[in-house]
Amino acid sequence: MGLRPRFTTPLSRARDAFARYLLRPFEIFQPRTRFLVGFAFLVIVTTLLLISGYSSGFSEDYEEGDIVRRTVVAPADITTTDILETEKRRAAARESTRPVFNFDSTRGASSAQSFRAAWEGLKHQVGSKTAGNKQPTWSGEGGAAVAHAIIAHGFDDAKLERLTTLIREIGDGYIYDDGGSDRLRQEIVLVDVRNPAAQMIVPSPRTRMTPLTATRRDLELLVLNLRGWSQGEKTALVQAMVPLIRPNVVLDQTATASARESEANEVPQILISLKRNQV
Repeated sequence: MGLRPRFTTPLSRARDAFARYLLRPFEIFQPRTRFLVGFAFLVIVTTLLLISGYSSGFSEDYEEGDIVRRTVVAPADITTTDILETEKRRAAARESTRPVFNFDSTRGASSAQSFRAAWEGLKHQVGSKTAGNKQPTWSGEGGAAVAHAIIAHGFDDAKLERLTTLIREIGDGYIYDDGGSDRLRQEIVLVDVRNPAAQMIVPSPRTRMTPLTATRRDLELLVLNLRGWSQGEKTALVQAMVPLIRPNVVLDQTATASARESEANEVPQILISLKRNQV
């Protein structure tokens, strides 16, 4: 069976003729030489294309936030700051910094002194000849009921000493405001206002300190259990003495903020490095 004749179009014949014309000069070379020449030609063309693509990548202008849709090769070592990671670590440092609290160890004594001053003022009114028929007034909390209770006991110095001792002993403990209990879940730095240079780190502060409401309740129970006073008189004393108990452990917001910023500044910047020729 004979071979099927090959049908060609005028366009394909023209193309073949042009190819033979281009390859005619190479027919004088041996096949191995023609192979090497063709291979060298392909290498040169490929190299030129790669160089063209490499250089065109740096001729394009990009702005921050643009997406580069090509492979980027660093022409030199590039180092920049990872702002997000740096701020994340600094925020963690601020959060872990111990808050600073001030402790006023004289608060109990000053509260007892306030009660004593009101007692002495009432006593002076009763004993003053210039008072006339004026009703003696109690200068502290509780009003007239407190004045009547104290006057009824004749300003007994022993009872005054007993009451001021209760105020001082209760007020000398570590007392914090109930609203600040969340800040006492971690270690704190406690600074005595009388000696700011003396600082103490207090672990688990809520186990060593008492909220204000509980402290006042303790004083109320002690007063209600006093002997020698009627129930009405003890109720009046509670109204006069309990408000004198105030928090003596208070957050120092300025010192805390300063300490947190100091710790945050100790965190070094996180660097991102792209080495030369790194893709």
